[in-house]
Amino acid sequence: MREYETIYLTKPDITSEAGAKLKEKLQGALEKFGAKTLHQVDWGKRKLAYEVKKEKFGRYFYLSYLSEGNVTAELERLLKYDDSVLKFISVQVADEVDAEARLKNPGTPPSPPEEPASRYASDSASSSESSGRSFANRDYRAPREDRNLSANSDTGEEAYGEDENADS
Repeated sequence: MREYETIYLTKPDITSEAGAKLKEKLQGALEKFGAKTLHQVDWGKRKLAYEVKKEKFGRYFYLSYLSEGNVTAELERLLKYDDSVLKFISVQVADEVDAEARLKNPGTPPSPPEEPASRYASDSASSSESSGRSFANRDYRAPREDRNLSANSDTGEEAYGEDENADS
């Protein structure tokens, strides 16, 4: 048997009935294909890194299972046609797994990833009050030493030119 994981993201306002109905549909597909569920965890509502289908928040669900057949395609088909599902991904974790041993000791399900830090979390009182951003880590290097800075006398513009002594 092979071990798979599926993580799917639903709309944040999904009702408990709709969530339970979706879980039952997925569980039914797993049973139909003879797959064994290891973990089915609700990771909860979280802020998304970017908008997905005009949603700024989403509810994450984690599912791990053992299967020999092509149950992943059926699960993804069910998730694809459910209006409450925003995104999903399925991956094969292990190729050959001892199903009996794995079912006896499924281990602990992975915890959800930590909340991402604020984009400007490193900004402190030392940051610029007017812009709200810190420029302390910027790299303001001087021009390369092998280039001459010369002014164009016609337009008054500065331009970089190759050093006359540089080897070609």
